[in-house]
Amino acid sequence: YIYIYIYILVYYWDYIDAWTKMFWYQNKTNRHSWLIYFKRNVQYKFPNRNVQYKFPNWFLQWWDFCGPIEEILPTPVEEGFKVFKSMYDSQNTWIPIDLQFFSSFSLSWIFLWQFKFGKSDHPLKPPPFQRNSYAK
Repeated sequence: YIYIYIYILVYYWDYIDAWTKMFWYQNKTNRHSWLIYFKRNVQYKFPNRNVQYKFPNWFLQWWDFCGPIEEILPTPVEEGFKVFKSMYDSQNTWIPIDLQFFSSFSLSWIFLWQFKFGKSDHPLKPPPFQRNSYAK
């Protein structure tokens, strides 16, 4: 039983690590873009709507880094988000408002990254090689 228990823990942490690192996969062009969205017609459970999210705690860290930002929303969606925020009760859930909004309405976003040379602070130093990530 001990071996099975250890294997499950390793598998669980590997799973979390894979969610974080899968977007950094190195390809020949040194850049990637990913279309990410929550599937419609999935049974979620919200308070007051017979729905309760089952997002694991580690997903919040992933969401903070790879999730969308409010600035990318088109004007009609941004106005809908303002209405959603005004009706959102943060006391009843630990889920961030943007995560609940995007998953409730199956909104998509693009997460992308590319390598780029930064600016060197000294003429004799080589410029830093940076991986920049974006959401749009």
